[in-house]
Amino acid sequence: MYEDFGEILINGGNRGLGLGFVKQLLSQAPQKIFATYRSAETAKELQELATNNPRVLIPILADSTCEEDVSNVAKMVSQETNKLDLVINCVGYLHNAEHGPEKSLRQINANQLLESAKVNALPTLLLAKYFQKLLKHDQPSVFSAISARVGSIEDNRMGGWYSYRGSKAMLNMMISNIAIEFHRTNPNTKVLALHPGTVNTRLSEPFSKNLAPEKLFSIDYSVNCLLDVIKNTEKKPRGGFYAWDGEEIAW
Repeated sequence: MYEDFGEILINGGNRGLGLGFVKQLLSQAPQKIFATYRSAETAKELQELATNNPRVLIPILADSTCEEDVSNVAKMVSQETNKLDLVINCVGYLHNAEHGPEKSLRQINANQLLESAKVNALPTLLLAKYFQKLLKHDQPSVFSAISARVGSIEDNRMGGWYSYRGSKAMLNMMISNIAIEFHRTNPNTKVLALHPGTVNTRLSEPFSKNLAPEKLFSIDYSVNCLLDVIKNTEKKPRGGFYAWDGEEIAW
């Protein structure tokens, strides 16, 4: 049913998992891939891919935490197509140069907490709001976002990482809310939160040095696994939260 996605939006398609999805989906001969990026400095490889695939890959400069930008992206995409088969939000935030993940309450910083919620939860809501119509059609479609196992409240055993855990838990709640509404308004749209595992990206680099090699995934491996999950998991009225290996994770 989900073997081929003709028209695709990848939010944050300029690096990491987002760029990995662009590359892998390009190899599957889609009709269109719309890929957003926030900064031209970080989108050189994406732009090169677009130059080599001018009729298929369309990069769009946008800040997906800005509602006006997301609205404008939706208008641009609507000028090119009347439907989308797949939306993947790959934008995420874990740390910056001043603040890493909090190991205790003493390290809580209000600005860090708010920035985490803004980047990790808000874009998915805005994408659902402005792309709901394009996902609503007679064929199956998928709305998905990259989450993290640490956002599972039931799975929380170690505590810490307050901002990241909390913002990913918020994202998961938004995903489930979106799924409930889409179950009424977009009955053919499957809604998913996806845990990619620990992937060798800029985001996870400071925290993966002591991992066993088999527990640190390449971008290509994680992307291929997640595409299998996107294609093969069943649609659920409250949405689904899945790991790269197909394991269902408790919200």
